[in-house]
Amino acid sequence: MKKLLAGAASSNITPKCEMQNYNGAIYRIGKENSNIFSQIIMFKFSKIEALLISSDITFIDRALVLRIRKECQKEFKIPGKNIMIAANHNHTSPATCRSFLSGAFPQPEYLDFLVNEIINGVRKAINSLEPIQIKKGTCQSPGYEVNRRLIKPDGRIKIYDFPTDLKLNYQFEGPIDDKIQFIILESEMNGPISFIVNYACHNNCTGSFGGYFHGDLFGSIGNFIQARFPSVKAVSCLAAPCGNVAWYDPFERKNISGTELAREIGEKVANNVIYAYKKLKPMKKNLLIVKSKNIKIKERSKSESTFCEDGCRGESKIEMKLARRRYDLEKLELEKRGYGSTCDIEIQGIRLGDVAIISNPCELFVEFGLEIKKKSPFTTTLISSLTNGYYGYVPTEKAYLYGGYETHRTVYTSRLEKSAGSKIVKTSLSILNELKNFQDGKNARF
Repeated sequence: MKKLLAGAASSNITPKCEMQNYNGAIYRIGKENSNIFSQIIMFKFSKIEALLISSDITFIDRALVLRIRKECQKEFKIPGKNIMIAANHNHTSPATCRSFLSGAFPQPEYLDFLVNEIINGVRKAINSLEPIQIKKGTCQSPGYEVNRRLIKPDGRIKIYDFPTDLKLNYQFEGPIDDKIQFIILESEMNGPISFIVNYACHNNCTGSFGGYFHGDLFGSIGNFIQARFPSVKAVSCLAAPCGNVAWYDPFERKNISGTELAREIGEKVANNVIYAYKKLKPMKKNLLIVKSKNIKIKERSKSESTFCEDGCRGESKIEMKLARRRYDLEKLELEKRGYGSTCDIEIQGIRLGDVAIISNPCELFVEFGLEIKKKSPFTTTLISSLTNGYYGYVPTEKAYLYGGYETHRTVYTSRLEKSAGSKIVKTSLSILNELKNFQDGKNARF
C-alpha cells in the first residue's frame, strides 16, 4: 500500500520593529508567547504534492498568494494550484494587504520578510517528510461564542460589544457553530506532528487598536497543544465561517483582559480537541487529492450601502466620528470607481483519506459554513475562510434586510453581490462531491 507522507514546520513572522495593523493601529514586539507564526504542512502521496500554509495575519490578498505560490513552485516544484494559503484573521499583526481606506498600506520590507520566512518553513517541512497516519474528529466548542448581530427593537442591527451589551435583551440575528472539527497527523514512530483545527470564532480577543503583536486566540490554541505534545511541529488553526460570530465571556467578568481571555478560550479549545483525539482510531485510506475552481462573482452597486449611517457600531458622537473616519473615505472612493466588474473567486479542496478541507477567500457568515458541513459527503469537513485571497464579508441574503456593519457596500467590506454566499456554497459542495467520488487508480490528477 502506498503511504501518505507529511512534514510540518513553523516560522516566526514577528516583525523586528513597530508596524501598523490592518486598520492603522501601531503594534510592537511584546512579552513572552506574543510572537506570530506561519504554520506549514507538506503532504506527499505517490507523485502528488500539496502544501497547507496558515499564518497569524488578518488578511492575505490574491497578489501575495500568487507570489508565494510562484516562489514555492520555482524552488520546490510544487504546482501552485496545489498550495492552500490561509490567513487566520489575527488582528494584532502587521498589515499584509489593503483592507479599507483608513487602514495601513503593507510595508514592502515586511512582505519580503514574510515570504522568505514561509519559504524557509516550507523547506523545513519538506525535509521532515515521513510516513503518517491521520485521525479526524469533532468536539464541542468551549461556549465562548456569540452571534454578534443583535436585532434592536426598531429592527436595525446592533453589533455586539463586550461587556456593555451583556444585559441587552435583544434577539440574535443568526446562529453559531458549536462544533470544532480537526485533523491530526501522526508519525508512525514519534507521535503527532501536526494538528489542524477549524474553529468558528473571530480571532480578535486581544484587540484591534494598538498594543503588542500576539498570536491571539488561535495562537493560544497552538501554544497549549504544543505544550502537551512536544512532537508537534505545527498547529494550523483555520478560521471556519464566522463573519457574524464573536467571542464573549459567559461569566460576565468586566475586568478580564483580552489576552487573558484568549489564553482561557485557547486552553479550553485545546483541551476539548485533545480529549476527543485520544479516543480516535487512524483512518485506513491513504489518499491525497487537490482540486480547485475559479468562479466569477459580480461586485455590488454603490446604491446598496448605508455607510454605517444605521448606527450599528453605536450612535454616540465618538462612535459616529469613528464611523465617519472610515466610511466617508470609502464612499468617496466608490464614487470614483466603475461598476459591473467581477471578482475571480477561488474555491479549493484538499482530500486527505476520508477527510476534506475546503477553502474560500471571504468572511462567510456562519450559516453558510453550517450548510456546507451538513451537506458535505465527508463526515469531517474543515472549511477555511480568508484563504487564497480576500474579498470581504459574505452575509446571508436575510442579513441584508437588517443592515449592519458586515452588509455595508464599501471598497472592501461587503464587496460581492448578495447571492455570493449561495454560489460559494454550491461550488464548495460540487468540489467536495468530486473529491468524494474519486476512485483509486482513476483521475489521479484533476
